[in-house]
Amino acid sequence: MFWPLCDDSSATTELSAEGLPCSALRLWRFWRLWRLWRLWRLWRLWRLWRLWRLWRLARRHLALSPRRRRLGGVSCRAGCTTGGAVSQIILMGRCLCGAVKYEVAGEAKRFYHCHCSRCRRATGTGHASNLFLQPATLKWLSGQEHVRTFRVPEAQRFTNQFCEICGGRLPRQPQHTDTVLIPAGSLDDEAPIRPESRIFTGSRASWSCSGDALPVHEGAPP
Repeated sequence: MFWPLCDDSSATTELSAEGLPCSALRLWRFWRLWRLWRLWRLWRLWRLWRLWRLWRLARRHLALSPRRRRLGGVSCRAGCTTGGAVSQIILMGRCLCGAVKYEVAGEAKRFYHCHCSRCRRATGTGHASNLFLQPATLKWLSGQEHVRTFRVPEAQRFTNQFCEICGGRLPRQPQHTDTVLIPAGSLDDEAPIRPESRIFTGSRASWSCSGDALPVHEGAPP
C-alpha cells in the first residue's frame, strides 16, 4: 500500500493519511528501501558466486581432460605433434585415500614395467609401472604434509615416496634433476604414452605376468 510522504513543514505529532506519525512513516519507508537494497546486493553476490563456480568447474574440466597437451599455446589431446615434437602435458593424480593430490607438468619420455626386486617389494606386485617425464616439474596440490620418503640405504637412486595415511605411492623428483617419476596407477586419467618395455626381467618373479609383445631387458634399459 502506498503511503504519501509527510509534508516537511509538519510537526512530528502530525499524522499522515494513514494515521501514522510522520517520523514513523519516514522510518518505515527508509527501512523498506534499505531492505530492497540488501536483497538486490544479495542477488548480485549470488550471481557472481554462480559465475565463479562455473569458471572453476570449466577450469577443472580442462585440466582433467585425459591426455591433454599444450602446443605453442594451443591445447590438444595426447598424441598430437607438430613437426614430430610433442610439447608439455599436465598430469594430475592422487594417493589411495585422496589426502595427497599432485600435478606434474612436463614431457612424457619413457614408460617402463620394472621387475627389479625393489620395485616388487615397494608395490607388493610383480612389477612397478613407472612413467618418466623430462623436463618436468612436480607440484603438490594438497596434502604435502602427508608425503613421506623412504631411501634404501644401500641404493644409489632408489627412493619410495608415499602417503603416510594410506601408503599409496606418489611421484618423486630426485634432487637437482628435471626428471619426475610417476607411479602410473596413481594418475587420475590414462597415461599419455603406452609402456615401451619390461626392464630388469633378470629379477622377475616366475609368477609375474608376461606374454605381451613388449621388448624385454635383463637389466636397465639402453
